[in-house]
Amino acid sequence: MWECPDYFELDGKSIMLFSPQGVESDNPYEYKNIFSVSYILGDSLNKDKPELVNHKAITQPDFGFDFYAPQTYLDEQGRRIMYAWIGLPEIDTPSVDYQWTGLLTIPRELNVIDDMLIQTPLAELKALRKEKLAARGETLLPSSSFELKFEADSNFSLELSNEKGDTLIFEMNETEFKLDRSNNTHIYAEEYGLVRLAPRLDRTQNIQVFVDNSVLEIFINNGKHTMTSRFFIQDMNKLSLSASIDANLYPLDSIVGLHTNTELNLANR
Repeated sequence: MWECPDYFELDGKSIMLFSPQGVESDNPYEYKNIFSVSYILGDSLNKDKPELVNHKAITQPDFGFDFYAPQTYLDEQGRRIMYAWIGLPEIDTPSVDYQWTGLLTIPRELNVIDDMLIQTPLAELKALRKEKLAARGETLLPSSSFELKFEADSNFSLELSNEKGDTLIFEMNETEFKLDRSNNTHIYAEEYGLVRLAPRLDRTQNIQVFVDNSVLEIFINNGKHTMTSRFFIQDMNKLSLSASIDANLYPLDSIVGLHTNTELNLANR
């Protein structure tokens, strides 16, 4: 079944975004969650058949643990903006025990470049940034909600942790990215695996990471790939980066309501 279909046209291409259920794959990067998300990109839509003309292969827009049912809209500036559910059907997160479930990604502007659907954090989110801090090696986190930006052209590791040694690890080698939540304080959905992989497409990597308490949103190479996930580390207070990485860290203000053409008042998720 294709859930939550969303057809739109963008940058001269026709795109069908949907959430298929019951799909499996031997590819190490694709369809590892209980249910996943895909898109098909073509030159145009033939409404008589219907089908996408000269369409490319079905592609995943996100390679994380928790990304489902994305929907898009056009804003008043003509930008195609997407939100997705950070969660999955039939999967309960540890927060359910506290009567808290369900949340959305940050808004992402979509573009098509080289027949790829590119996702970029909405520019207005920069208004949430507080002072810019340098992050090198091991850093005590000033906040559990922050943005991190850096570049890398060699293998690296990024680790979030607490004093007990519970961790979330994001790392890159010569061929791929790996996100590992096997050492979280609270582990769930382990029957679908505790590691997710994404292919490495370029030599130099531009990495942008948003962390909001139990939410992780990673944008790789200006949004060519993303990895969206929940994670649960009790009293997370530490960021550790490989010695080769010099990152900028921005603690983030909270969200109270999103207006893309006015000052942001934004609410904790």
